[in-house]
Amino acid sequence: MNNKETQDHGDKVFVFSETIIPNEGRTEDVLSITLRSAEALKGQPGLLQTTITKSEKKGGEICSTSVWE
Repeated sequence: MNNKETQDHGDKVFVFSETIIPNEGRTEDVLSITLRSAEALKGQPGLLQTTITKSEKKGGEICSTSVWE
């Protein structure tokens, strides 16, 4: 199997995670920028996976996580 997400990478990976709390009324703008940034990472050597999530709670925290080998 050649899918990087299903391979055992042992201790050769690291995770970068950030939580962004947008100013009121700017959640969609910040989400758009975060999604574009994640898109720009595609194809970078060592990148295994990126995930962007947005909280449904008031304030709409945005979490960006990338997994690298």
